[in-house]
Amino acid sequence: MKRKIMKTLLKLCIFGIAVGTCFSQEAKNALLIANGDYSEIKSLSQPVPEGEDLKAALESIGFSVTFVKNANRNEMFASLREFKNKVEKEGGISFFHYGGHAVQIQGANYLIPVNEMINDEEQIPDSSVDLNRVMDFMVGESNVVVLDSCRNDPFPNGKHRGGDTRGLAAVSRKPKNSIIVYSAEAGETALDGVYTPALTKRITEKGKSIEEVLKEVRNDVLRTTAGQQLPGEYRQLVSDVYLAGRSSSLVKQTGSIIVTSDIEGDLYLDSDFKCHIRENGPQKIEELQSGKYYLEIRAGEKKFFENILVEANKTLDVFVKSGGINLLSNVSGEVYLNGKRYGYVEAEKELELSKLGSGIYKVEIKSADGFIFTKNAEVKTGEKTSVQIQAAKATVQVSSLGKLTINGKDFGEIKKDKVVLLPNGEYKFSFTIGKQKPKEEKISTANKSSFEINFKTTKLTVESLIDGRLYIDGIYCGYVTKNRSFEVDSPLFEGKHNIEVVSGKTRNWSNSYISGKSYSVKLKDYKNDSFFNVDSYSWATLSIGVGVFGGYRTSLDNDNVGFNAGVYLEYFNFLKVKGGFNYYINDNAESVFEFSPCGEIYLFNNKRIAFSAGVGGDISVQHTSIYFPLNLELRINNKFLLYGDYCIKSNAVNVGVQYNFLRL
Repeated sequence: MKRKIMKTLLKLCIFGIAVGTCFSQEAKNALLIANGDYSEIKSLSQPVPEGEDLKAALESIGFSVTFVKNANRNEMFASLREFKNKVEKEGGISFFHYGGHAVQIQGANYLIPVNEMINDEEQIPDSSVDLNRVMDFMVGESNVVVLDSCRNDPFPNGKHRGGDTRGLAAVSRKPKNSIIVYSAEAGETALDGVYTPALTKRITEKGKSIEEVLKEVRNDVLRTTAGQQLPGEYRQLVSDVYLAGRSSSLVKQTGSIIVTSDIEGDLYLDSDFKCHIRENGPQKIEELQSGKYYLEIRAGEKKFFENILVEANKTLDVFVKSGGINLLSNVSGEVYLNGKRYGYVEAEKELELSKLGSGIYKVEIKSADGFIFTKNAEVKTGEKTSVQIQAAKATVQVSSLGKLTINGKDFGEIKKDKVVLLPNGEYKFSFTIGKQKPKEEKISTANKSSFEINFKTTKLTVESLIDGRLYIDGIYCGYVTKNRSFEVDSPLFEGKHNIEVVSGKTRNWSNSYISGKSYSVKLKDYKNDSFFNVDSYSWATLSIGVGVFGGYRTSLDNDNVGFNAGVYLEYFNFLKVKGGFNYYINDNAESVFEFSPCGEIYLFNNKRIAFSAGVGGDISVQHTSIYFPLNLELRINNKFLLYGDYCIKSNAVNVGVQYNFLRL
């Protein structure tokens, strides 16, 4: 009997030793590096306090934690070397966590120390810590690496010129029996203050493997970010790793779910593919470990998700319903969601966009006029989101045919009022008629549901004092005849215009404000810059002048020099009548004073030169005679006249200068 008891005690001892060996406390070492106090790039407020919380959580489950904060490159490598030496001696679990800035360059990832002067991309490999080097320091029996550093490129323009600067590149080197975790998938960015707090909350749960813990963390992150952030994991585990220790109960508690969806797609639980599900076709999934799951159905680019709780020995019915948008707008056009065409909406008629996954959608309406109306909408599973897009109504009023452009976009020629629907923004309306300078109006549609723009025009009639070429605002509009109304072919915009008739160096103009349906303007301002020119722009011209002359008279057989004064009247540029007094001294030193009336007919006459023939007489005390003059005149600037007379009867020649001090 005694022998039997001894054998029993021996068996119990051996069993106890075996059990103690299975559940012995293995070594657990962690290195946490938290960089936030950057001086050359954007500083981060989250890594250090998050690292302190994670340190406390790890220590509560038996980890020996080395916490390094705001480390430069040398300090980071020193801590990694010390960590490696410790793990090599003790074995067990090796846990590394990094919070701070990191970048990828040509597929390689680099952790950025603090206080490093990095002026160009080429300096990053020598001034940072290559993630592959970090992997070389992970020498535990099982290894966990967590990187909460998937942010946008932190460097200013010109320092990092790499290709894809979003997040980190995929892992290229993995330690043995390891799992590597990114706070966001490769090539994506993570939100600050999300991943590490979720990990800290879950990491102390006993009886759960690291893979089960990370599933729960992934579920928490997806729920917190409404599906916008999905952590990335790279697994090479050959055995289960329990950070907080195994549970005393080795019996797994399982349940099942029956999923019904109103869309067809691939079903995932915590990002693990389970099966393909048909529209409205129930799909049962069994042997699920009890707990929370993130259920997702992927249909192309669409994603539909539900958060579910699986309970042991129970079957859960899950109904996944898609979301939708009810779109109402006062503008018709093609509808796009996130750049993909989804149909056509008619003004004031609601369009239902169904079977949409959860997420933020950019809703666009492209109108027939080429304008794009945009609004963002959040769609949730099983809900309809109402979206209303209202365009500003612009009424362009015109009274003449012309070409309309809005912000440089050509709307062609219009001859009647046009209604254009516009998104919110700044606009420049331009209307062109013929060769005129375009009329422009600038409008902001902010806080306006409708507005009017009026391009008023006027039919213009011009009357000029001279013949010549008509210019309006420098644009040639035709040839006008003096004192006759000229109707401009093209209507003009209401407003002030420079209207000018030009003939050589003669100008007749007016700066006039024209308005109304029609407007008549008589040009009044006048200027003649010609030297040899006399204006004659009425049916009759009266001149009073004085002059000097000299000549030779055969009938008197003497020379003469003198001056004259007289009144001259011209009719229709054809007939000239003059009467005046001459006083001259002949070569015998005799003074002669005579009255000299004359009538002449112009054989040729313009504003610069004239040739005439006529009949006249000289009446004086000494003699009285009749003469038949041929007269050549050269007009100078409306005041002076150079002339030469040849009298056929008396064979006399006179050459003189006349000054007209009055001309009517």
